[in-house]
Amino acid sequence: MSDFGIYIHSPFCRSKCSYCDFNSYSGREELVEAYVDVLLEQIDAVANSADRPTVTSVYFGGGNPALLGAAAPERLLTAVRKNFSLAGDAEISAELNPEDASIDLLKEWRAAGINRISLGWQSLDDGCLKLLGRRHDAEAAIESLATANRAGFADVNVDMIYGLPGQTQAQWVRDLKKVMAKAPTHISAYMLSVEPGTPLARAVADREVIPLEDDVVADMYIKTAAALAAGGYPQYEISNYSVPGRECRHNLNYWLGGDYLGFGAGAHSHWRGRRWWSHSEPAEFIRMIEAGGERGSELLDAPSRAAERIMLGLRLNAGVDIERLSQEFQLDLRRQYAVVIKDLTEQGLLDAGGRLMLTGRGRLLANEAMAAFLE
Repeated sequence: MSDFGIYIHSPFCRSKCSYCDFNSYSGREELVEAYVDVLLEQIDAVANSADRPTVTSVYFGGGNPALLGAAAPERLLTAVRKNFSLAGDAEISAELNPEDASIDLLKEWRAAGINRISLGWQSLDDGCLKLLGRRHDAEAAIESLATANRAGFADVNVDMIYGLPGQTQAQWVRDLKKVMAKAPTHISAYMLSVEPGTPLARAVADREVIPLEDDVVADMYIKTAAALAAGGYPQYEISNYSVPGRECRHNLNYWLGGDYLGFGAGAHSHWRGRRWWSHSEPAEFIRMIEAGGERGSELLDAPSRAAERIMLGLRLNAGVDIERLSQEFQLDLRRQYAVVIKDLTEQGLLDAGGRLMLTGRGRLLANEAMAAFLE
């Protein structure tokens, strides 16, 4: 059975973190009730299609899904079940900030059918958390995992960020060991990206904050993979590590080029080469759905789809089966990308002996390596 995912977006936050450029907004609480109602309308409007596969994953992301209200996931999952066939073993994930991880909310979410929680710890150093603009401290982060376990969640991811200004390599490794000691099933470790327009970017531009040197951050990446593998969390994607069998099914579907439907402000969908998306701003999204429209769409041809599949697949440690992909799209992809493959191989970024796979050095320069297939 091919995987097919549904993503449901909450654009609401209590406050914006200093590094965040996600589609999220603070101070819009008055829109929450109408937003949830419109989400239900949007799910109903898509309706079930005879040739659409069974839903194998649902992901509540944001923003902050907790701000939709504790009862919202049950209402939304009821709409999903009404309009789609939901697999009995579907992975149903929800992001959660530590400060919102109450036992009552988690029990309600578990009863609604959510079976995987992704906790946004980001750091276990209170100074780093303050720099990031997080609303919790390290103690609350650790307690949130214990609370999730008490509520019945056996599958828990922890998000962490490294390469933070002022962060030392020793401090980062200590954080990783503390995370592993709490035994989540999955760990996402992201390299800090200073995004234009964020408070962190302005602080860097004003020299209020000094970023770490690139080679220091690169060494942190290498130490991350080594430390997590030694602790029983082998890497399977550039930023993701899990105990065997607990890889994120929803995200794997993206990286393998699968189809998915996105509901909510700014959410994207992809179905058989057609991609479409909604308005990003919540009030405009509500008006758009009530008017029965979408923000925009595009139809991807076979070469474009193949290029995206290569780019996304290279994020995975398993790489890309380029021969199988050539058969699927009826294209000679090794020939089409012969120059790119040769150049990346000579730079030591790509192993092209069988499947196409990024080397260790290639993962450090993944954006540049993957972008070469889109030029």
